[in-house]
Amino acid sequence: MRLFILSLLLLAEIIIESSILPFIKIKGVTPDLVLITIVSMGLIYGKKEGIILGLIGGIFSDILFGRILGIHGLPYMLIGYLVGFASEKVYKENRIIPYLFTLIATLSYQGILYLIIYLARIEIPMDIYIRKYTAFSLIINGIIVIFIYPFFLKLSEWNLIKQR
Repeated sequence: MRLFILSLLLLAEIIIESSILPFIKIKGVTPDLVLITIVSMGLIYGKKEGIILGLIGGIFSDILFGRILGIHGLPYMLIGYLVGFASEKVYKENRIIPYLFTLIATLSYQGILYLIIYLARIEIPMDIYIRKYTAFSLIINGIIVIFIYPFFLKLSEWNLIKQR
């Protein structure tokens, strides 16, 4: 039941990312709500939910945004697993932990995407990619996770999606 509810949350976020957030771009970059949710849920619930939600969020993103199935799924799934794996060793209620993990996840996600773009022989100079996309993604995602993570912690206390 928990994965179903969290999957619906991811679907709602992807709909928001595709319909509302394009009008709120900052320097051409929109917040990555799906990545923030995958990091948050991986921290709260662990690696199983992290990898599953990463795969689900990636497939939803690929259907709406990607031309190639898996371009978002692979990085999200990998990040969800790694954050979930690391969650066993951190204090989840600490406000700095989700911030740091979101920064690391954003860097990883952008790096994997750049590698995929490079392997697809799409010419984007790395310095421009880092300045234009990665830097602003770090700032935006870092700010948003500060406000969203406490909501996810509260959500995890509800009976339908409570931690075991």
